[in-house]
Amino acid sequence: FVVCAVIFFIAIASVHLTVFGTDESFVSILTVLKQNQELKVKILEATPSDAIILTERSDKLFYPEREVVTVFRSPKFDQPRFEELYPFNLYYETIADKEVVAAENQKFWGPHGLRAENPVELGYRHTLYKLTRVAR
Repeated sequence: FVVCAVIFFIAIASVHLTVFGTDESFVSILTVLKQNQELKVKILEATPSDAIILTERSDKLFYPEREVVTVFRSPKFDQPRFEELYPFNLYYETIADKEVVAAENQKFWGPHGLRAENPVELGYRHTLYKLTRVAR
């Protein structure tokens, strides 16, 4: 009897975790999918059709409707030649706080001749910035 009760308890706990318990449970995934669709609509409304979006996490939301660059910081990979991207409508999508983006403007974007400006709050911690060219 005790073995059956333990197995029953484990089964109930497993079902609860699978359906409700974590960020990757069925209910959470449905919520995230809905949020992602909302983010996609907002991005498509906020950017022109020829926009190139630099993002570290959300590339699958925007492609193929918008061109996306994901590996643009890592020294392990070739960084894009930002100068070749200047003629395009460049945007930067992030979940970073405004203070972090301000620091990135000095340490990362500035040396590439760019500045993240005009934030558009997309919801769910996501923000879209227009990357504009600045004199170096």
